[in-house]
Amino acid sequence: MTGLFPKTSKAALAEFCGRFSATVEYIDYRGKDTKCHIRFNTPSEANSFVESFDSKIFYHIGPSDFTTDKTLSDSSGAPRMRVSILSGPEEKSYINKHLSTLTKKA
Repeated sequence: MTGLFPKTSKAALAEFCGRFSATVEYIDYRGKDTKCHIRFNTPSEANSFVESFDSKIFYHIGPSDFTTDKTLSDSSGAPRMRVSILSGPEEKSYINKHLSTLTKKA
């Protein structure tokens, strides 16, 4: 997910995902980023989330404020939020990055 308001919280992101009846297993987000990675309970939930999300245009205008109102986005300067499912080389790179991080912590 990209286009996030910096300094949001994992709880706010999980709550937003819950609006789409998606069960979030894990959110990879660091407080100052404008993007995150979300792992859902099942691949079908991830696909359903992306399909539902893409049916509207969302903007993240505050730490826990999500809107489809472009005028609010324009006044806050918030970019359009976007989602995609990692696959292929992008997915492999993400997994390898996290495996190396876990290995370093062990």
